[in-house]
Amino acid sequence: ISEEYISSWTTHKPVTIEAQTGYGKSYFIQNTLYTYLQKHDKKCLYFVPRILLKDQFDLELLDKQDRIKLMTYQQLEAILMKGEKEPTHYDFIVADECHYFTSDSNFNPRTDISFNWIMRQNTSIKIFMSATIKGFIHLLQYVSPVWHSPIRLPQDYSYIDKLTFFTSEEHIEQIANEVIANNKKAIFFLSSVELTYKIYQDHKGHMIFAVSSSNKHFKDMDHTAIERMIGDKKFDTNILITTTVLDSGFTLRDSAIDVILTDIFDPEEIVQCVGRKRVANEQDYIKLYV
Repeated sequence: ISEEYISSWTTHKPVTIEAQTGYGKSYFIQNTLYTYLQKHDKKCLYFVPRILLKDQFDLELLDKQDRIKLMTYQQLEAILMKGEKEPTHYDFIVADECHYFTSDSNFNPRTDISFNWIMRQNTSIKIFMSATIKGFIHLLQYVSPVWHSPIRLPQDYSYIDKLTFFTSEEHIEQIANEVIANNKKAIFFLSSVELTYKIYQDHKGHMIFAVSSSNKHFKDMDHTAIERMIGDKKFDTNILITTTVLDSGFTLRDSAIDVILTDIFDPEEIVQCVGRKRVANEQDYIKLYV
């Protein structure tokens, strides 16, 4: 995406970017767009859906927050609901992981608040990005009949070496035992917090555990290990076991991770879970359990 192409974007036509996880959407904002902002004395408001993702981006944007302001969608929603001072004008608004507006609406009744606010910013260029954007496009078509020509990159999931379907909690335990016995690495994404916590308790010495800050088990997390994972983009244990708190945007760069397991049913969320591991090269494969 060139500087010339960015200059052609207008405030009344949203920009959509659909690209597989790890294909450079965030890199574009943090580098190409940042350079454009510097050159033209402009500012950007950058929204993400998860606190841990924001923490990771805070580190990556440490010397760039003069031009790029990071917020979670939930922060904006809380500000608007409390009647507090809204963010001031920004030349660009980036809605990263924009599938948030549709996928999180299953359990979050406030996603329309942040979406409607963004769409009301008539003097800002709006950029919506996701690897799983199709559901969101239906919403955008309903609200905004015109937008810039969509930017789409081809997808390639050939790094999934094997796909296996499992049917019970016993299978999850079995796969966990195999990963630990073989001293491998895996990421488990589970829909039930209680099941996540139970399995973590069973294998505490071999797992790192992550849930949202609003959950009662948040206090049981090893926060030092989580902070280290955010910075290093890898974890030291055999298994990272988590919920959808880490399903979007969060980056892990570790070729030792060769198993991803999820019991989540939504196809878009499965794609997001698979994308948490960034593939290092053509010899870097994973086994996926669904």
